[in-house]
Amino acid sequence: MNAQGWIHWLEQGRGAQALKVGALWLGLAVMSFTVAFKQFHGPRTEETLRQADLGRSWATGKGSPPRSIIRRPMR
Repeated sequence: MNAQGWIHWLEQGRGAQALKVGALWLGLAVMSFTVAFKQFHGPRTEETLRQADLGRSWATGKGSPPRSIIRRPMR
């Protein structure tokens, strides 16, 4: 295939469809890796763990723990 035929195949033939599908898969892979890299690194602070524990208590119907049980760092 000469250069003109190859360019036609790439712009209007099955190559255009293959290029679109390849670009779509590449874009999805890049976005997936970006989300996976930026999220799911675990809780960063103690406050986050406290909030998660409180949310878990509320979700299971146990309510909030009394204020005296909640441990707060002394400042």
